[in-house]
Amino acid sequence: MTGKIPPSVGNLSMLKALDISENNFHGSIPSELGQLLNLFRLSMGDNNLAGVVPHSIFNISALQILYLSTNHFFGNLPSTTGLGLPNLQKLFIAVNKFSGTIPSSISNASKLTKLDLESNLFSGSVPTTLANLPYLQILNLQSNNLTNDQFGPEIGFLYSSTNCKLLKILAIGGNPLNGILPKSCRNLSISLEEFHAGSCRIRGTIPSEIGVDTQQFFALTSKIQPALWSLEDVNILDLSSNLLTGSLPPEIGNLKHITELYLSENHFTGEIPSTIGQLQCLEALDLSHNRLLGSIPLSFSDLISLKSLNLSQNELSGVIPKSLEKLSDLKYLNVSFNRLTGEIPMGGPFANLTASLSGKMMHCAEHLNSMSKLVKIIENQGRFGLS
Repeated sequence: MTGKIPPSVGNLSMLKALDISENNFHGSIPSELGQLLNLFRLSMGDNNLAGVVPHSIFNISALQILYLSTNHFFGNLPSTTGLGLPNLQKLFIAVNKFSGTIPSSISNASKLTKLDLESNLFSGSVPTTLANLPYLQILNLQSNNLTNDQFGPEIGFLYSSTNCKLLKILAIGGNPLNGILPKSCRNLSISLEEFHAGSCRIRGTIPSEIGVDTQQFFALTSKIQPALWSLEDVNILDLSSNLLTGSLPPEIGNLKHITELYLSENHFTGEIPSTIGQLQCLEALDLSHNRLLGSIPLSFSDLISLKSLNLSQNELSGVIPKSLEKLSDLKYLNVSFNRLTGEIPMGGPFANLTASLSGKMMHCAEHLNSMSKLVKIIENQGRFGLS
């Protein structure tokens, strides 16, 4: 549907749910919608709406779900946000142009379970009062301009977030936090499944107090402490785009339940440990843009769930193991800008590669046995093709 939202909708006083998401509405939200005092769900995401969200929307006390993501809204959130929303459980305002600070009053919406502020222009520090949300399960603050408070080097809101005992996903990546990880992070929720902290400029070392009973991971400018590789129940580990150093230890094979592992754009050195082949739940592995040496481990053929593998921009040598033909689910492979030689496997997911080489890669096909740098990306194009 297209057009503007008519102000007359505000006259539907008994309306309990209004969902116009995933359409092509434009214009602003009429302030009259704040008259819908019985409304428990307001979904307007994925449209072309713009302007400042009327303050009256944040005073609909019956509201449980507010979904405004992926529009063009701008301006500050009201300083009283949360005070007029005692029943709010889910607040989604990601991918807009909201700016200013995150109001500490959000914590007054004490029933919040999901708070998604990703990809906006929020600045300032994260209010520590978010720790007062006892039912919070998802906190997504990624891709803003949030910083650490000025009262100390430790990241204050991480110190206090240990009170959120139900937290499953904590995403803070893409913010210039520029702080030190507090030792209290060892007390982060035992139900935490995902911690996204890439490109945060977190300094220092990972506290040794973080033990095997927790599942959190951090992006740092240091070495990864061995205790992290003992966290068997983690699902997603993203430490990409930091300044991590050292080699990848054999203990990486202890992450038995991991499905996504992102260690790209760091300074890892040494060989890729063969124990990665023990990660049979792994679907995505990205080790690109490091300084890894040696050959591609033969044990990669044991990654039976693998769909995406990126080893580009390293110093790997040798051949692409023929045993990778066993990876029937593989849809994306990038081994470009290494020192690989030899022939490209022809079976399994590589089956359609030969036909593709007859086009823009023909000049490489003539020199497969002597290439010093294999520049090749295999992607899912139809079933399987060459980019």
